[in-house]
Amino acid sequence: MGVKIKGRTGTLLFTFTMVGILLIAFNILIFFVYSAHAGVALSLFTIGYCLILIFFHIYAKPIRIHEMISFATEYGQIQRTILREMDTPYALLDKDGRTIWMNIAFERITHLKKSDRRMISAIFPAVKESLLPEDPGEDLSKEVEFEEHAYLLKAHRIPLSDMVGAETMADQGGAGQQSDCGLSV
Repeated sequence: MGVKIKGRTGTLLFTFTMVGILLIAFNILIFFVYSAHAGVALSLFTIGYCLILIFFHIYAKPIRIHEMISFATEYGQIQRTILREMDTPYALLDKDGRTIWMNIAFERITHLKKSDRRMISAIFPAVKESLLPEDPGEDLSKEVEFEEHAYLLKAHRIPLSDMVGAETMADQGGAGQQSDCGLSV
């Protein structure tokens, strides 16, 4: 597995490894400078410590990786559920302005299904694809009317290519298109 452990877990493993190296160096110093009997006693402790350290580095690594992947997957599912069930109507559009994902609130006000892939201008005629933000820092805020209701439409570009899970949303969107514009109404 080519996964590099970073953050607190990586720091903790690195610290334990450094303690093991210092323990070996201290053991050699005790053995040759102070006493052979104390060196043998410390050697037994050092060998036990190193065996535990090797176990955690080699044998327990797949378990740690599995636990981290399980946590990340579960966390992502929770985020997806929260976004899907959010009361604010929200949709993701591809770079051409076609809906590829929408939450329940957006489906409810537009009477679309999750699988419908409509151009945003077909849903809100006042919003032309040319008005959609081009750059990630650029935003669009426009009042629109839909079925005799007034809405404040906000759009901003989201570079999903840099985010984890972007492939999953794009795959669910069909045709393998990459979404890159978030839209809330």
